[in-house]
Amino acid sequence: MEGISKGKAATIKSKVADFILSEIENFTNAMTSPVTGREFRALSFAYGEKKRDINGSIDADLHLTGGMIGSLKTRLTDNGIELFIDDSIEILKAYNHNVGDTLPKRQFIPQDDQKFVKSIRVGVKNLIKDELGD
Repeated sequence: MEGISKGKAATIKSKVADFILSEIENFTNAMTSPVTGREFRALSFAYGEKKRDINGSIDADLHLTGGMIGSLKTRLTDNGIELFIDDSIEILKAYNHNVGDTLPKRQFIPQDDQKFVKSIRVGVKNLIKDELGD
């Protein structure tokens, strides 16, 4: 963010980070990937029953206990924002969901060569534009 103070840049990045976390929450609650925009595949019958016993839902929304999505954090960097998970167990769950190697892929974090869906990208651009007063 050239041409603006470090403080203003940090404020904008922080607001963008909060927006992205909120959008990940919104998309996953809607059983949709914030990366591909596609709906998550339904849970198997057996896993759906297990999930219903734990939290009363059979939705494929990545919110069995709230731990994985809840442990998603952001870090402000010189180049932008980094998403990370700070819990070793939740890291493993997130990896498996994002790559789909041991269970159905339900991606919620873009890989290095991917972006979030257009609506999130537009939301970020609008937030930055509003913060800059353009």
